[in-house]
Amino acid sequence: MNKSTWHFKDAFIGALQQWQLLLILFVVGAGIGWLIAELIPASYQASSSLYIGLETYRAYSDPAFSAYANQEYSNQDDYKNWQMSQLNELILAKDFLEETLSRLQKQDAGWKGTTIKSLHNILAAEWRTAGRWNLIARHSQRNKAEEAVLVWQQVVLDKTHQAISKAQEMIKIDIQLQAIREQEAQAKARYQKLQAVLNQIKKLSSQLQQLPPQEPLAPSLRWQILALPSLAADFSPAWIAILNKVPHNGGLPADYLEWLTETQALSEGEVQVLLGQREYFNRQFKVEYEKYLSARKDSRGLSPNLIVEKVSPDDDLEVIQPRPHGQFALVGGLLGWIAFFVYQLMALLLQTAGQE
Repeated sequence: MNKSTWHFKDAFIGALQQWQLLLILFVVGAGIGWLIAELIPASYQASSSLYIGLETYRAYSDPAFSAYANQEYSNQDDYKNWQMSQLNELILAKDFLEETLSRLQKQDAGWKGTTIKSLHNILAAEWRTAGRWNLIARHSQRNKAEEAVLVWQQVVLDKTHQAISKAQEMIKIDIQLQAIREQEAQAKARYQKLQAVLNQIKKLSSQLQQLPPQEPLAPSLRWQILALPSLAADFSPAWIAILNKVPHNGGLPADYLEWLTETQALSEGEVQVLLGQREYFNRQFKVEYEKYLSARKDSRGLSPNLIVEKVSPDDDLEVIQPRPHGQFALVGGLLGWIAFFVYQLMALLLQTAGQE
């Protein structure tokens, strides 16, 4: 056993000492690999570019960002990376590919048998960050590679512009929703204030009816009565007229009772108006909110500050036929070494078997 082990080591070291032969085998294998790469059919690669921009300085004013990102996306780089990743997934989404395939089939009957899955396999996007994105299509036929990348590029432009437009519309609707909510809140606060005043007017009116009719009001009760309309009054002409009719100091209970009756009638009329306003605001909010949900769905989560456009108005289509010469040459050289060591091992095994 020791003798066989020694022979194995000796043969292995002897093989390594034949470095000239190893070098020749590697060069020959690499040459064969390079030749195979040159002879096998290679796909065409067509590429076209897009410019992707993002105004991140408005990131924190973007409701979609602030509402859903929370603390996970707390700086502009995270926001930018989030948008770039979303866009990368979106341009290969099913509806983008369906629209691309539909346009290709209308343009060229040769795409009739192509499926969404096979189209997905030939398309790809290369990018590092915002800026220049390369859209790539690989196909065994040059004209189909060119058609695929150009049609896909136009679909990306059309559908992302639609999504960005909806995102901008969503922001406008959100501002309108906030304004409606603010108006409804003001109407609600005014309604509650008037309801409280009406309740107090009823109590004070009942109290005034029980007072001696020919005796002036006590100062404390008089100021209590005057305080109520003062709280409810605004700068409208109707309320200014009511305030100008305040009974003079020393007025009788009937004078104040008449004044409170007018104040009550004005308050009740305004309460009815406020009820109508609140119903209107609620209806408007529901209508605008439905528009908001629709716009949010169609925006596909893209930022309203996103820019997607061609790098240049001229066609920047580039077509190459990449061949894996380097990979095939390396594999060929390694296979040459492997063949050499397998040959040496077989020779060693045969020599050992003969000695036994």
